[in-house]
Amino acid sequence: MALGNAKSVRVAFQVIGTEAYGSNGPFGDTSHKGGVADGLYDEIIKLSKAPGDFWVLQTDETGYQVLRFLYQEGEYTVCYQADDPSPYKVYHEETMIDTGD
Repeated sequence: MALGNAKSVRVAFQVIGTEAYGSNGPFGDTSHKGGVADGLYDEIIKLSKAPGDFWVLQTDETGYQVLRFLYQEGEYTVCYQADDPSPYKVYHEETMIDTGD
């Protein structure tokens, strides 16, 4: 499920990024939630219908195309890197030692 939702988030990035570019509006902004401009986080979640959370790690030189991001949903984290031959990597959280802290 997390992988499919991460792919939906990526498509939402493309749609929202293209809209922002077309209107000369902001897109990437590390000072706001998710690493996107103010107000875009909720739009991306709504468009993608993803129940998790995302963080944009890198955009291209224009600032409108996402090259790297993380998506987290429950015990799963999906890493996306555009220039990787296998761009999606899925990790499952597994507690090795619980110190009780």
